[in-house]
Amino acid sequence: MTELGLVVGIDVIGLMLALLMWRQVTVREAGAAPIRRLASAIERAGRAFLWQEFRLVAISSLVLLVAAALLAGYGAQPGALTRLETVFWSTAGLAAGVAGACATAYIGTILAVRGSAKTAAAAGSSVDGALSTAMRAAGAAALVGETLSVLGIAALFGLAFAVKGGFAAATEQALPLAAQVALLLPGFAVGATATSLVLQRGGGAFHAASGVGADQAGERDAGLEHDDPRNPAVVAELVGDHVGASATRSVDGFATASAANAAALIIGATLASHVATADPLALLALPLVLRAFGTIASAFGILLVRTDEVSSVPHALLRGYLSTAFIALTGLAGSTFWLLGEHFLPVCAAGALGLLAALGAAQALALRLGRRSGAIRDAVDSLRVGGGAVLAAGLGAGIETALLPVSVLAVASFASARIGSLSGVPGGPELCLLVCASSALCVGPYALAVATLGSISDGARGIASMSNAEADLKRRSARVDDAGFGATAIARQYSIFAGAISSLLVAWALARGVHGAPSPAAPSLALALPWCGALGSVLVLSYAGSVARATVRGAREVCAEVERQLRGFPREHGIAQIPPDYTPSYKSCVDLTTLVALRRALGPIGLSLLVPVALGVALRVLYRSLAPELVTQGLTWFVVVASLTGLGAALSVDATRATLGTVRRAHRVRDTGTAFTTSINADALSDIFGNAAAPALQLLVKAIAVTALIVAPFLS
Repeated sequence: MTELGLVVGIDVIGLMLALLMWRQVTVREAGAAPIRRLASAIERAGRAFLWQEFRLVAISSLVLLVAAALLAGYGAQPGALTRLETVFWSTAGLAAGVAGACATAYIGTILAVRGSAKTAAAAGSSVDGALSTAMRAAGAAALVGETLSVLGIAALFGLAFAVKGGFAAATEQALPLAAQVALLLPGFAVGATATSLVLQRGGGAFHAASGVGADQAGERDAGLEHDDPRNPAVVAELVGDHVGASATRSVDGFATASAANAAALIIGATLASHVATADPLALLALPLVLRAFGTIASAFGILLVRTDEVSSVPHALLRGYLSTAFIALTGLAGSTFWLLGEHFLPVCAAGALGLLAALGAAQALALRLGRRSGAIRDAVDSLRVGGGAVLAAGLGAGIETALLPVSVLAVASFASARIGSLSGVPGGPELCLLVCASSALCVGPYALAVATLGSISDGARGIASMSNAEADLKRRSARVDDAGFGATAIARQYSIFAGAISSLLVAWALARGVHGAPSPAAPSLALALPWCGALGSVLVLSYAGSVARATVRGAREVCAEVERQLRGFPREHGIAQIPPDYTPSYKSCVDLTTLVALRRALGPIGLSLLVPVALGVALRVLYRSLAPELVTQGLTWFVVVASLTGLGAALSVDATRATLGTVRRAHRVRDTGTAFTTSINADALSDIFGNAAAPALQLLVKAIAVTALIVAPFLS
């Protein structure tokens, strides 16, 4: 298939551009000796933590592989693929998804650590050097995750389809084969999302626990400055920026792309049977072609992010967004015209609507985070009242913020379906919705790069502070860090939309698995199905709560270790009198944070992934003899409500994190009042929920969605 070859070729080019970006980072000066030594220590600690996580991934993957083999072997439906072939391709896809997620996390972490050190060194000369270095390191990590996902999905589908002679078969034989091969792809997504859950659980807990421990025990209680080298937890905090923020965002992007690509191919295979095009199989490749052009657009957008000592860093990032969107829209127009011929115009309009709506909804958060915005003013003013008022102001702003972006995305979806219905194309509404969703996701690599920019620039600022760099270097790194924080908040909103869209695509693919017409008993029995949705809603909230509780326990132990190391120093006015040349035991804090982050991580994950399986089995026992289609409908309710709950909760929590984080950055200088202490306490809440619980919730939604998708054919 020409289209599949084009997808592979474009993504290989995207991978080469990622290598080019990393080459541009490596040729930068490494900086002074203190920067090099600190970066080396952070990288060693990050590698050690990742290998600890990979051991947990190996255990969980072995269980998943056995379960996938048994499920495929005993529940495979008769068709073009034999039972043995179904087992092979299902397990191979799952193993490839696991390997891809691990590779993405490892590469993302190493690129981020080295990128932080290079950014700190580049800040010695200019803001542009620091920004371009950080952006290229982040962009290389983002492009690697996106291209590995698309190449993995395309290779799995192409190999299985080619082995069965699909490329040489007539359309009448190729379409059913393509539909059956597409049903093997969720195994790749299950491996990707399950592995990402394990990596995020450990990395997110490490990130939040180390950050809270460093701020609470070191900065608030001991009176140390932010990123003071005398703080025992400061190195653990810098490691957490990368293994928790950078690695988590990389694997989240990989998981989102994997789930969306697998679902889109399944939907495309079903649409191909009744949408009149010159090549019906082109609909399978259309979502992947759109994402491939989005990868190239994102690469050029990343390369165009430049600034100077006068220009605004946020304006440079906005220019990158606009460039990426323009190139992606050009690719959308060209690919729809090529693949759909005379039907391209309404489909292209729906795709443009989805892309612009997703970017516009994310950018709307910028209006809420400005220092002069009402939400920030209310949060700052509430510092005079106390910690509870600050938390209430931040949470209120976060909940309120979620309304506008969700409304924008809803209007875009309704308009796309309407465009499809007016187009006169058979299956037009579904085709336009599919292209709308795929286009909204296609600029994900650029948004992921901007999101990773925040952790890289924050790490660069910490390295500059700890290495006692010159004042100009600290000032420039702080400028890039502050701009990166605001830009990251916007990019994270886009990532939340992307995750929700991918989960809803999975629900759509799941709903298309309903077989047969509804039985007479189905309408009355279906009244009980909304409770399946309620189960999905409480599952994701419960998991987020368990992550928050585990993180708090870890932060408590890190605080105790910091207090133990600083206990012997005398205090004046509540500030520990620590000698300037004091060197704490950084390793003990890193080792302790590693231990508490990985403690009992697999149990909650395994239990959560069992819920959709148990629900499907229960529905099969209850309804299969009366109304078999209700099994799939119940699982669809489960996924849809879980996805929407996760969307609302993640948007609210992340906007709260951004609000409280902005307040904290405005009060980093110690004062004589209570504002400084209150801002640290509020920031602890934003760390625990925004950097640990909310990302975990987003990944769980995708994981349970693809789990439901992979088990549904064997239950209905």
